Amino acid sequence: METKMAERPKTADPSGDGWQRILDIPVEMTVRLGQRRMRIRDLLRLEPNAILELDRNVDDPVELVVSGRVIARGEVLVDDDKLAIRILDIVAAADRLQSLT
Repeated sequence: METKMAERPKTADPSGDGWQRILDIPVEMTVRLGQRRMRIRDLLRLEPNAILELDRNVDDPVELVVSGRVIARGEVLVDDDKLAIRILDIVAAADRLQSLT
């Protein structure tokens, strides 16, 4: 009886011809500072100047999210009076491409 090894799934190759058509498609990115779970009754009681504590410390990296998946982590900066993100850690290219499909 002959045993065959399972084929390894192909990784996404952004240099291949099939990918060229999608490389210019814009995607929306979200920067996630943190999150908090709360009851609807508490949400409805929110007022101006309310302070919501999030699940992260001030020194924790923020997450760069595309299509609901984290693709990178970074730190918040101010650049010419605009918020910016310095990328500290990035997910492997194949995993980033997979998150777009």
